[in-house]
Amino acid sequence: MEWKYSEYQSCLELKLAQLPSAPHRSAFILSCCERQLPNYAAFQRRTGIGDSEELAVALEQLWDNLSSDILSKKELTHLREKAFDLAPRDDLPTAWTALPTVGAAIYACSGIMDAANFALKKGNQSAIRCGLNAYETVKEHAYWESVLRDQTIEGYEHWLSRRNTAEFTERTKELANSAADDPRTQREINKQFEILRQLQDIPQDDLLALTKIREVSTFGGMSNLGYAR
Repeated sequence: MEWKYSEYQSCLELKLAQLPSAPHRSAFILSCCERQLPNYAAFQRRTGIGDSEELAVALEQLWDNLSSDILSKKELTHLREKAFDLAPRDDLPTAWTALPTVGAAIYACSGIMDAANFALKKGNQSAIRCGLNAYETVKEHAYWESVLRDQTIEGYEHWLSRRNTAEFTERTKELANSAADDPRTQREINKQFEILRQLQDIPQDDLLALTKIREVSTFGGMSNLGYAR
């Protein structure tokens, strides 16, 4: 099935609401983080900025917390703040060829923040947002790949210089629509619903089984953009 965004969003919200418990929704969030984490590592490799190991440790602690509830509110707040500090800033000076990974790195950090927020009992919006952000990661990355494909730095700067023109606006829309149709967006949606189906079958009190969702959270160890850790 090829999903349209509005249908995907509605179905995601419904299926998350139907999960047996809050830990089930937490497992869904963490599974999204697993597919996002290698994207942050790719950003770090391209720019020399960030600390993917520190983000990986935070994710590990959140998985451990899912089955044992060992993290205090103070520790969860610290993990959330750490992820915020690791996220790239909008004014970050970076090579233009690294642009596709900047947004992906931001979304990876946002996922960890959502996971910590959910563990702090901040509501189901964290689970919905984390799923949607995993989708947006792929769409935004595909958009930047299209923008930069076969570009030189001079060509890219010329493209930017025309940002106030109707031609630029129209071309941007075309690229955005094309990005939404990228096969990786459908693959990400299908992976989310595959995980939700598996979570639905796990008994409410089987926390150990929830952590095993981690084993099927990625695409053979790769991110939703095809990056390895």
